Amino acid sequence: MDNKTDNKLHKILDDIYFKIEFLSKTQMIIVDKLSKEDSEFQMQFIAMTLANDEIRNDFTEFLNEFNAPDKLKTFMMELNEIAININKEEE
Repeated sequence: MDNKTDNKLHKILDDIYFKIEFLSKTQMIIVDKLSKEDSEFQMQFIAMTLANDEIRNDFTEFLNEFNAPDKLKTFMMELNEIAININKEEE
């Protein structure tokens, strides 16, 4: 790949990163506002987020890396076990 193509790809990736970052910040403002006003929405949003295996696993790793309180680690272990059982039932 030549330098010109490399620069174009780098610019495209920077632009995509900027847009994703902008969208995520906008979404977090909306979620934060709605969560403060509606506890049911907050529970649904958390449940939907933790239902995603990759996100839940990343969050579990984060808790383990940064020495989170044992109660939170235990809670995540229980959620992971529930998710594993659900995935087995769906197979």
